[in-house]
Amino acid sequence: KISKMDNRHYFVAFLAVIGLFFLFALITIPIWIPILIFNTPLIIGIYLLAKYTRFGGVLEKWYLAVYDWLVYQSETPRRLLWQGFYEFMSWYNQDTDWVTMNYGYALLTDDGHMIDNLLTEEQDKHECFSLQLYYFITGTNKAFKSLEGKTLVEIGSGRGGGISFLTRVFKPEKAIGVDFSMNQVEFCKGRHSNINQLEFHQGDAETFTTIEGIGEDSVDAIVNVESSHC
Repeated sequence: KISKMDNRHYFVAFLAVIGLFFLFALITIPIWIPILIFNTPLIIGIYLLAKYTRFGGVLEKWYLAVYDWLVYQSETPRRLLWQGFYEFMSWYNQDTDWVTMNYGYALLTDDGHMIDNLLTEEQDKHECFSLQLYYFITGTNKAFKSLEGKTLVEIGSGRGGGISFLTRVFKPEKAIGVDFSMNQVEFCKGRHSNINQLEFHQGDAETFTTIEGIGEDSVDAIVNVESSHC
């Protein structure tokens, strides 16, 4: 769902909690260091038990089940985990030369290139294979070949390189990048401000029509590249 509060407030609160945690850990060193030392044999014993007995298989199965639930299957925990991850990554890395986050696509040729003539910005050449994946997905789709005068939306637009590239190639009247990370959205608004018909909004794909600029029957083409795990 769309947050009504600037997510940076949450991030500051998160940093405050982490700071308090480390302060508490520092103050309680005389307590937890001896506990850690005295429990080291127990920790080593559990490790050996897990590694060399059947208990290890049970422990591994339990761990994988918890991991799968937390990262992929749960609702609120999964959302908070991934959103926190992307908020932090965008806040930490403000490098404007990094604009795509997806894997790439390459031809089975010496250089693997297929769209050199479409890479109109210098930075595109550094993101060539990632942008080729976008083109491979959309280039043979009739909906994308006739976007002039229409609206294009990317769900999970990340750092904006993909939707920026598609906007320059297919020339829609309006293009909207949607991401649930406010830090990503703010980054994109600055980085891709040179494209007039391109805008970015924070939002959730599950409440699609509540996103600013998107209404019922208002979108002609939607693309999503490697972000549905969130």
